Amino acid sequence: MAQPYDPISAPSMMADDPAKPLVFSLLSHAEFCKAPCAHLFETTPKLGFYGSKAWHDVVFDHGLSEGGDVSWLVAHEGKHDGDPDQMGAVWAAIPFQVIRGGPRQCFARILQSPASSYMSEFSLLARDGALSQAVCDGMISTLKKMIGPDIYLIEKLRGDEPAFQGLRRAFQNVGLVMREKFVFANWRHPIRGLSYEAYMASRSKKHRKNIRRYTKMLKDHPAPMRFQLLCGDDPSLPAMFQDYLKVYDKSWKPDEGSPDFVTALVEIGAASGALRLGCLYLDDQPVATKLAFVKDGILAQYKTAYDPAFAHFGLGTVINHLFFSEILDAERIEELDFGNGDEPHKSKWADERIERCGLIAYDDRHLAGFLSNRLNWLSQKAKSLRLQSAGHRKNPDPQTADE
Repeated sequence: MAQPYDPISAPSMMADDPAKPLVFSLLSHAEFCKAPCAHLFETTPKLGFYGSKAWHDVVFDHGLSEGGDVSWLVAHEGKHDGDPDQMGAVWAAIPFQVIRGGPRQCFARILQSPASSYMSEFSLLARDGALSQAVCDGMISTLKKMIGPDIYLIEKLRGDEPAFQGLRRAFQNVGLVMREKFVFANWRHPIRGLSYEAYMASRSKKHRKNIRRYTKMLKDHPAPMRFQLLCGDDPSLPAMFQDYLKVYDKSWKPDEGSPDFVTALVEIGAASGALRLGCLYLDDQPVATKLAFVKDGILAQYKTAYDPAFAHFGLGTVINHLFFSEILDAERIEELDFGNGDEPHKSKWADERIERCGLIAYDDRHLAGFLSNRLNWLSQKAKSLRLQSAGHRKNPDPQTADE
């Protein structure tokens, strides 16, 4: 059942009525997906498929690595009696889980962003993309008052976005001890509707030469080459998905953490029209594959894999070339998202390296929070001393902090 909390005034968010306060309510994911909350998935600009309701449904049902159910903290106008349908205008929302930490965290009670290796960014939803400091303060104050964890851990925020600094200040404003950490790099490239030819003109001469060389090698191979791209729901999807699985199983990629995850993901991606699945065949046998999703003009890439027996053909490069050339010339794509990871090949296709960061906040007034913070500090100090003794320069970057 939804739980309404005390109103907290947030005048900077309420342009139409500066005197109107916001109420912060706690909802289950099922409750949040009802109107009017679900509208945030559409009114938050440029979320792409990884910010969609469809993606969250699949991750929360099949892709959580630990913890229990996901809850949402929602900032909205007016009051409600426990029925989400009776809320006023909804302004912002964040998802979280509450788990019990292990020995390294002194068995602390931890409020964290949903734990899933599939999620490449933190799902912070805000109407029209505006998240004021007042709303950040209200959210963190509400979580502190109503949940009261020992540690707060929010990961995969863009370090260059205002929301990162807004939440950082909100933690400090309620007296928590703050640390920052680097989580991973996310390579992206602005396309802004360019054709594939125009996009490739921005890539290096060496990269373009390699594409031509690998493509010619495949065309000169005795076995005929064929590439097929499937968009959205299609009668050939079941057979092509089996080809994707065959290639993935032969590749170097690790097993999917949840056997049902990718099946549910493909089904819901196809139903929503976002699915883009490409397969490269030699002599009608699948040798390379690429799975991605298009929404809000963002081409979000999920997995690329190929059969190692054909690695000398540069299949990863070739399938990217064939995949991008068809999509960019057929659809208006605003941005390529290469997902999480700092693999060297991504810089050949993209120019922007975005750092996804994490915020760790300790409540030193709780014994578990105090001890966990001190253990973390001692661990980092010991690590620095080991690096110094090995002849390395000490790294003072606070983003090296580890929870």
